[in-house]
Amino acid sequence: MRTRRIRLYRFGVALSAALVSAAGCAAAAGAPSFDCSHKLNAAQKLVCGDDTLAALDHKLGDVFSRAAKAVPRDKYVAYFVAEQRDWMRNRDGCPQTPNPAACLSSVYRTRIAQLQDQFNMVPSRGPFRWRCDGSPAQEFVVTWYATDPPSGVLESAHGQTTMFAMASASGTRYIGDDVAFAEHDGTASVAFGTAAQELACTLEK
Repeated sequence: MRTRRIRLYRFGVALSAALVSAAGCAAAAGAPSFDCSHKLNAAQKLVCGDDTLAALDHKLGDVFSRAAKAVPRDKYVAYFVAEQRDWMRNRDGCPQTPNPAACLSSVYRTRIAQLQDQFNMVPSRGPFRWRCDGSPAQEFVVTWYATDPPSGVLESAHGQTTMFAMASASGTRYIGDDVAFAEHDGTASVAFGTAAQELACTLEK
């Protein structure tokens, strides 16, 4: 266990230092947070060849370095760095998808928004408390964030989930891990779990 913590710590320090350095430099327009002249994997090559993706990578480097400075050291080693490594694995899988550029854009925007939500880097609204029909009745709280794409953090007895706006035939819905939420004029519907029944909810004043 001690050896694993040391490895995580060293990785975290190196990753944070690299991102802080990249974010702090006056990079050229469209330059990512890493050096495109180094040995790259397939996902990084795509980022280096696309100005929009490179700009997203540079923005993530800046957001991540700001977040890293705000995380207590124990949590930084045990959770924050591991979470970033999981994200890197998702990013590196994009070249195997039908539309690698769209996949990369999505994973970058989602990660940026998650960090901005978690560390309050963008304007927010709320929290708003909702009460839902059911037996027993359920309650949850949502805070909205002005991210790209728009997002919200839903907190309930099921835990805390980040949701992202997705267009649908019936209007905008917010989708998170095992949560679907839609709001209209002070009423909302929410479903916890992929096969769960939708609950009718009312905004508490």
